[in-house]
Amino acid sequence: MSTNQAAVAAKKGYSTKELVLDAMFIALTYVFTAFVNVRLPIAANGGLIHLGNVPLFICAILLGKRTGMLAGAFGMGLFDLLSGWTAWAPFTFVIVGAMARSQKDTTA
Repeated sequence: MSTNQAAVAAKKGYSTKELVLDAMFIALTYVFTAFVNVRLPIAANGGLIHLGNVPLFICAILLGKRTGMLAGAFGMGLFDLLSGWTAWAPFTFVIVGAMARSQKDTTA
């Protein structure tokens, strides 16, 4: 690795644009999970059909796996923590992050 390549690699970090996009898609995933849903009348707490996967997969396809993983894991994990499914939050965090990771990366 030449010194020029090392300098470029050292400068390559986490830009403000990436931070804003990550935060926006985390928020979108949370909102679509929390507010665009249908609760199922099964047992006491039932289940949930939601559209939280839509921004998650759009993000993973358009912006890459890392951003998709963050959006899904934090957005849906936050929903579980704030909505009464707290016991499921760790599983959601890992499973939804893996779901986004499994997408084909179309970013260049």
